[in-house]
Amino acid sequence: MANVAKGDHDDVSYDGRARRETARRTVVGPTLDIRQTLNRPSWRPPNYMFAPVWTTLYLGMGYASYMVYRSGGGFFGAAKIPLTLYASQLVLNWAWTPLFFEFHQLKWSLVEICVLWTNVAGCIVTFHKINKVASYLMIPYLGWLSLATALTYNIYKNNPEISAKANNE
Repeated sequence: MANVAKGDHDDVSYDGRARRETARRTVVGPTLDIRQTLNRPSWRPPNYMFAPVWTTLYLGMGYASYMVYRSGGGFFGAAKIPLTLYASQLVLNWAWTPLFFEFHQLKWSLVEICVLWTNVAGCIVTFHKINKVASYLMIPYLGWLSLATALTYNIYKNNPEISAKANNE
């Protein structure tokens, strides 16, 4: 742990965040905190909602995938395609964050989240063939993605200067 004077951010979490931020800036350089400059719609969810919503969604998604794995004979049974779709949507879900927040690629973030939405819809359909309850557990995720897609579209349309700046860098 870094040697700091008493009272100068002497908690471990700050030290860890500072080290991660330093490493990130070393790799990708300094970036604008896009959240501070975005023209966002008034109907967006409040920031405090994101952590509990995503936690709940991931719990439901994880349990749904487990149900499909069990009901569909694992990776070599009928669950192979549904679980492949599930894994690919996890990758797509992960990819949206750096596209949007790190690289400020608003247009590509919109394209990516539309592909993600389609993938999750396909996941629900294929889950339903294996385990109906598992498919129902994925529906709130698709609902949240629908809101996130509308939000991404709104931000893309109302922040052309951010997209232009990102494309010129």
